[in-house]
Amino acid sequence: MMLSIALLALLSPDAHPASSSPAPPASAAASKTATWTFEIGDALPSATLSSLDGAAVTLPGEGSPLLLNVFASWCGPCRMEMPLLEEKIWRVWRAKGLRVAGINRGEPAEAVRPFIRNLGATYPIFLDQNRAFFRKISGDGLGIPKTILVDSKGRVVWRENGFVPEETIPSLEREIVKLLESPGTSSR
Repeated sequence: MMLSIALLALLSPDAHPASSSPAPPASAAASKTATWTFEIGDALPSATLSSLDGAAVTLPGEGSPLLLNVFASWCGPCRMEMPLLEEKIWRVWRAKGLRVAGINRGEPAEAVRPFIRNLGATYPIFLDQNRAFFRKISGDGLGIPKTILVDSKGRVVWRENGFVPEETIPSLEREIVKLLESPGTSSR
């Protein structure tokens, strides 16, 4: 009986509320610190990850704004979110200077390649096989997908824990527009 109650609590949509930025609702304040290890305005922790081809890449780097999406192939919400990020963010904003990158949490390239191919994602994908980056951004180690927008200096300006439903895309786009129109933002 206790196990059933605990499982219901974990599966409840309110158990892991999305913490969307710039400011989460007051009711999410307690879960905010358990879900993220940084605040809006903080520098995103850096990490050296590998590309699907094995090349080392350090993120977030400086230059143009960057949208990071942490996912796994077994994650149902990730499967719904990634095509939306491809269509509404990457294809629209990359020519205007936004970098987008997917970060797979804990899976080998052999498992990730067919998943990406089947979804049709064309933005760069990196591997966090030992979950070191994920631990740096997520104190409790829970919750994917995680989506983070950083400015050209690597500071976090927007974040979402869990699936980014289509309703949040306008909020994300407003932040992207602000970043791309900021003085000193370089385009690639």
